[in-house]
Amino acid sequence: MRTTILSLSAATLALVASACGQEAPSEEPEETAAPATEEAPAGETNEGGKDFKTFTAEHVFDLEYADDPQISPDGASIVYVRQSMDKFTDRIVGQLWEVDLETGDHRPMPGGEAAASGVRWSPSGDRVVFMAGGEHPELRVLYRDTGQSFSLAQLEEGASAPAWSPDGKMIAFAMMVPEDPESFAQPLSPPEGAKWSEPFKVFSDITFRFD
Repeated sequence: MRTTILSLSAATLALVASACGQEAPSEEPEETAAPATEEAPAGETNEGGKDFKTFTAEHVFDLEYADDPQISPDGASIVYVRQSMDKFTDRIVGQLWEVDLETGDHRPMPGGEAAASGVRWSPSGDRVVFMAGGEHPELRVLYRDTGQSFSLAQLEEGASAPAWSPDGKMIAFAMMVPEDPESFAQPLSPPEGAKWSEPFKVFSDITFRFD
């Protein structure tokens, strides 16, 4: 649009100058500087050569996040499960960490197992109970002052949602237990000496499809 307007103006000036017996002034073309294009900086890499500008599947192993934070009864600190990915076992692992709300001190809790979950403060605030995973799940108690922990129970199945009693003497938790499924039908038993056909089969659990 700008080039078209300048062409019309030059033609108009030429006509006016011709009528007056004068030469039309020549217009010098405008020089416009094109904005310099900044090159995108190269991706930042660490010593291992990973490009942190681009998220790849391998970066999943570098992710960490806080899970299930719990405020102490005195309100002075927060304990939570720090979740990360174990590259050698391809599993999510959790470790207990504590944050001092007054000083901002942030540190792992000694004795907080590498597969911890479901941490809960005792009513007095001197202990925490948590679930420790692994080959044999267990319920553990960790003393805050000494960092020592001990096993309360070794379980056949994984447990969850531990809760202290108000006096701090008992702990309740939820756990799946094996149970025979209820059947909607039962085959009849033949009388003694009877020769019946093979009884029918009852299926109470059917797998519809696999992904």
